[in-house]
Amino acid sequence: MVTKELPNKIISYNHEKRGVEPTISFLSRLTNDTQLIQNVSTLVKEHMQPFLFYRSKDTITEKTFHKLEKRLHQVGGFHELLLLSEADRRGRAIDEDKKDFDPIRNFFIEKISTMNLH
Repeated sequence: MVTKELPNKIISYNHEKRGVEPTISFLSRLTNDTQLIQNVSTLVKEHMQPFLFYRSKDTITEKTFHKLEKRLHQVGGFHELLLLSEADRRGRAIDEDKKDFDPIRNFFIEKISTMNLH
């Protein structure tokens, strides 16, 4: 994993994809619950989506939200994803202003409510 420490934040490129295997390995040592391991791995893989969707808010399509909903179906939906995404954002940002997740969460919740997604 390539990690860069910039003046106001820490960036780890592709950490959402590269984090899946260590997540599986770690959780496999703690539990035999394969459904839990799969659910957490899915959340790790998808946790950057709220930020990426927000960054593309002017061009993002409903179809994209529906595709994400299908991928999250087994993990309980968007709520858990937003929690992990917020934790990640707050943990990466050094500058307090960059930790603000409210605009991302509000955008995401408004969109999924409008589309009647869970």
